[in-house]
Amino acid sequence: MSFGATSVAWHHSKATGNDLLVLMAIANYISDEGAWPRIQTIAKDARVSERSVYRHLDNLKALGEIDWETKGGSGKGIYKSNRYWLRLTCPSTCRGDWNHTIDETKIDNLTGLNMPKVTGLDMTEMADKQVIEPNKEIVIKSNKQKFSEDWQPGEKLVAEMLEKYPKANLAQYVAEMKDWYLLKGKESTIKDMNAAFRSWMRQADRFANGALSKKDERNWWN
Repeated sequence: MSFGATSVAWHHSKATGNDLLVLMAIANYISDEGAWPRIQTIAKDARVSERSVYRHLDNLKALGEIDWETKGGSGKGIYKSNRYWLRLTCPSTCRGDWNHTIDETKIDNLTGLNMPKVTGLDMTEMADKQVIEPNKEIVIKSNKQKFSEDWQPGEKLVAEMLEKYPKANLAQYVAEMKDWYLLKGKESTIKDMNAAFRSWMRQADRFANGALSKKDERNWWN
């Protein structure tokens, strides 16, 4: 598994939807010598049909994010797989850290813009509890827990979920929930992470036919 390649692909790719899933599937196998997963493997990892993989590959190549050498991978004869290359790199504004955060000072230097703080406004947004006083900086007051890649359930929520779903690996379901929302581009729809996780666990238990909520075996958080 290539954590470096998948991290770059995740944070800097312009691809969306199933195109991004296929890119992540290939990036997972990238090494200094490229990657050569079979079409069947890519389809399985990306959870798409084998026929659609070819379309997604063409889309990614059009974006300039991958390239490949036909029959340049492993195998023999007609069964030889392609060798894929990831053409994504970190932009000049990337800090190069684990989360590939953007250095805003570099953006200012590139654009020549220095964005001033918002002042001198006289208005009140009651719906979001936004309080703005004349000639003072904006102050946002909200108890909502919006989407965050760093979010983890608090002790109270963990205890609640362990009580309801003793067989569940909560860490796994936290990661799956956040990945799903990011891959689908729906992270902005989450208004409360705690409520979203409760709903996610109910769905997971339903798909498992109630196996997660059985209390006859031990469960592990990690």
